[in-house]
Amino acid sequence: MNTILKAAAAALFTIMSIAAAPIAAQAMEPVTSGDLTIEPGWARASATDHAKAGAAFFVIHNKGDSDDVLIGADSGVGGKTEVHTHKHENGVMKMMPAGDVTVPAGGMVMMKPGGLHVMLMSLHGPLKEGEHFQVKLNFSKTGEVTVPVTVMGVAAKGPGGDGHGHMQHGKTTTE
Repeated sequence: MNTILKAAAAALFTIMSIAAAPIAAQAMEPVTSGDLTIEPGWARASATDHAKAGAAFFVIHNKGDSDDVLIGADSGVGGKTEVHTHKHENGVMKMMPAGDVTVPAGGMVMMKPGGLHVMLMSLHGPLKEGEHFQVKLNFSKTGEVTVPVTVMGVAAKGPGGDGHGHMQHGKTTTE
């Protein structure tokens, strides 16, 4: 009887995994709105169950003839969401709000650890590996664009392990 239950559980797990695969694959598609294409975002899992902050990273491509400006972000995973950057000040690396971020015409902005990122503050709960959530990026020209985010491992460096997406061309900003 125990063997039958184990076999049934394994079969159910396999069926659920196969059924969920198209959903996961769909969530990983780039999002295009106007002249902007934004690669699916990623975030690192929280190091503890009591973490109050996290960060999400994106690559934003602008195929248009004019700049667009990232003016803000929003997410349901925390009480506050801001675009932040790191800067060296008096020999010390400090994190601070980035202000408006220009996405150059024909270029891109790459968010990555240690640089530009979407800061998720006052988290409602820890970010857990394998979870998905959405971030709304607000642009001066394009407006609001909702982008999927996948939570990767605590030490993740990004999709493919290097923090870079698959579309690399044009002018780049990585503040």
